[in-house]
Amino acid sequence: MTEIRNIDKIKALYFSGPEKIVYLKKGDTLLQHGQKNKKVYLIVKGILHGFQLEPDSDEEVAFEATKDQFIGIYSYFSENGASYATVKAATDATVAYYDIPFPLHSEQQTNEIQQLFFPHIVEELSYRQKYARRITKHRQREQEQLTKSEKMATLGQLAAGLAHELNNSIAVIDSNLQHCIDFTKDLISDTRKNKFLVYFLKGLNEGQMLSSREARKSRNEYEKYFKNDPSLIQKLSRSGISAKELAELEENGAGNALEAYQIWESGSLLHDMRIAADHSKHVVKSVKQLGVANHHWSPDVNVNQSLHEALTILKSYSKDINLKLDFSQVPAIYACTGELTQVWINLIKNAIESLRSSNTANPELHIETSETGNHIQIRISDNGPGIPEKILKKIFEPSFTTKVGGLNFGLGLGLSITQRIIEAHNGEIKVSSKPGKTSFILLLPKNS
Repeated sequence: MTEIRNIDKIKALYFSGPEKIVYLKKGDTLLQHGQKNKKVYLIVKGILHGFQLEPDSDEEVAFEATKDQFIGIYSYFSENGASYATVKAATDATVAYYDIPFPLHSEQQTNEIQQLFFPHIVEELSYRQKYARRITKHRQREQEQLTKSEKMATLGQLAAGLAHELNNSIAVIDSNLQHCIDFTKDLISDTRKNKFLVYFLKGLNEGQMLSSREARKSRNEYEKYFKNDPSLIQKLSRSGISAKELAELEENGAGNALEAYQIWESGSLLHDMRIAADHSKHVVKSVKQLGVANHHWSPDVNVNQSLHEALTILKSYSKDINLKLDFSQVPAIYACTGELTQVWINLIKNAIESLRSSNTANPELHIETSETGNHIQIRISDNGPGIPEKILKKIFEPSFTTKVGGLNFGLGLGLSITQRIIEAHNGEIKVSSKPGKTSFILLLPKNS
């Protein structure tokens, strides 16, 4: 209430003269930077902007004043009386003014004016300082966004050139791969091994779906029938072919388990190559477009399957890593399979590189999927050295890399692209890290 009475008293004493009113149209100038000013203004209606550097640029607004705020206080009370800013009407405005020069007041009047105006002067200075900070932060964000856009444009040009060089090679691989699949199927069908065609197709269509844990579990079943051949057991346990079925093949003289495994393995290798070729085509297209979400989306994307595909591509790269998979039965989602596979590859590859570069003892990668509320959660964790706090907040920036020697094949864009893809899926990616455990947690919305 004190403030209201104070401003009302100031209005009554100094700004009540109806002849001392200025009506401004939007864009009109009230004060000019550097010019003498012998008036203090009180805004009755409207908004005024102060400019310190470029009065014709909205981006250089230094302060804003609205109803019951003062303009010209600095120049009115200062000795040189020069306005430190240009003040213009941001909207149609009405201002009242008091024009008796400050030095002409009696001592009693001076004390009264100072007593009444001083709280408002302090408040005005504080308000303008806060406004200036907000404007500065806004400009910093705009500049950061501009810099980010410029970086992405440059990287986009580099990526387009890279994609053009890779496209022809991938097309040859893709075409010849299909020819190889068809030739192998025909060859098996036309020989005495045609009874093994079912195993070739199993490997071709499914690949190696068993995790290390599942393979160890199935090994017990194979030991019942092939206990005298540990090497064969180790191979067969990865195939997912029924141990009893293979044993019956040998007992009936229809063939042996090793032949069945070899034919299954040829199909499995071609399966892996086909996935890698398909993924390579998608990656080239994604990198070439850099941010253009124009890929094939489906409402029936299996997250667990896309993780299996990523692990297939990285199989040889991760062979010395203890891999733990805890996949729940999660529902299909609306997504782009190729883009999700690219995300998993980026995150898994980064984790493996961290484990290797730090020479982590018993390196372990743990991948989990689960349902949480309206989302599917994917957690990818490793037991490596962790990410230092000072760089943790920068890891999603374009072209940021912690690798020695600067940019590698990914052009430093791995996590930047990862974040963009997840956001394009209306999802979220978070990271937590400490020595011994780094986890990337991703949330993807379930189909509504």
